Amino acid sequence: MIINRMFKRKSVKVISILMFLGLMVLSQHACVDSLDGGDESENPVNTFLMNMSANPNTLFGNASEESFIQVDTLLVPDGSEIDYEITFSSSGLPPALRGCLFDSSGAVINNEAFVNYLAGVLVGINETASVNISATVTLADGRRESDFLSVNLDGVGIIPATPGPSPGTDPLIVPHPSVTPAPTNVAVPLTYQTVGLEPGTLVEISLSNPDIGSLNSGTDPEIGDDLLFTPVLGNVNSGQFFVQYNGFVGQSGTQIIFARTQLQIPPELSLVCPLISEEDGLIEVIIIITQEVAAPPTPGPTPGPGDGDGDGGDPLPTLPPDFE
Repeated sequence: MIINRMFKRKSVKVISILMFLGLMVLSQHACVDSLDGGDESENPVNTFLMNMSANPNTLFGNASEESFIQVDTLLVPDGSEIDYEITFSSSGLPPALRGCLFDSSGAVINNEAFVNYLAGVLVGINETASVNISATVTLADGRRESDFLSVNLDGVGIIPATPGPSPGTDPLIVPHPSVTPAPTNVAVPLTYQTVGLEPGTLVEISLSNPDIGSLNSGTDPEIGDDLLFTPVLGNVNSGQFFVQYNGFVGQSGTQIIFARTQLQIPPELSLVCPLISEEDGLIEVIIIITQEVAAPPTPGPTPGPGDGDGDGGDPLPTLPPDFE
């Protein structure tokens, strides 16, 4: 009877309803907390782990150096498909000059995959660029995950030689042909420095004006021409090549010496990597020599009668007829 009278009061009814709702909320929370933590996923849904590394990470932009790129994975079944792509260059290098990928693994095995990267083309000493390379793994159920890394390229080039007379300032003086004894051509040895060119790279040397000079190797003065090829010596970081210019006796004018080489894809990769145009792969430097002829020798005074040269001299005085 007492309980019935209590529930007839409005305030008691409201309090009872609120208590009931509170007990329900607490019971739901207790059920969630009662689950064993080991039954929950340790990894987010539809993801797995990837990491990429390149060895080396910095190459010369000479279209010949290579980098080995490795992909390490976790939670990826063996045989999962993997694809590689050169995506873009943050420094604006055109697609044709970003290099190429070759000899890649098409599937993940033992949580590893790999691809080889052939350096792109970057002409210009002290220039730098970067190329982004991505890898995408696709699982059998269609899930996909990607990662990427950046490979750096350093510019390559030739530092022109400075002959004895500085180009554009001091002229090269060759003898006048009337000098005695007979004068010889003036030999000017030239040493060029290279950065990023593989040893053995052939450099073409040519002249603009073969009428006033010639080229030779510096070992045999009798061998000369207006065109020759010489190899880069030393190493890829700091190389050099040599040539000799011969200024002809009695010939003056302006001589331009061209040194040029062409970056090209290695022949064994020409079927899988895009070819480089002649314009994009050309490295060229010039030397300008102003060639002048020395003044002719100053003639000595012309000998006259009586100079004791046996050509007669002054006549003897005439004796009088009666002289005894």
